[in-house]
Amino acid sequence: MAIAPIVILAAAALIVQTYMHSRKAALGGGISLSLAIIALTFRTVDLSVCSYIPMGTHFLWHLLNALVLYRLLIAATRFRA
Repeated sequence: MAIAPIVILAAAALIVQTYMHSRKAALGGGISLSLAIIALTFRTVDLSVCSYIPMGTHFLWHLLNALVLYRLLIAATRFRA
């Protein structure tokens, strides 16, 4: 059973709930979720594209995940209750 769709739906639900309180925080959450989905896509297609891109796309998985973590930490400090 794939857990990624469940996590994505839960994150989207949290973003919708956040929108009711702060549009800015919800936008940040939406951008972070989008980056995480793009990172997961790079991680998923890594083995398939290795013949076309010799170094693969796994490094993009790490870079985008680091960016997502950075954005979420900034949001956690900026939008505390």
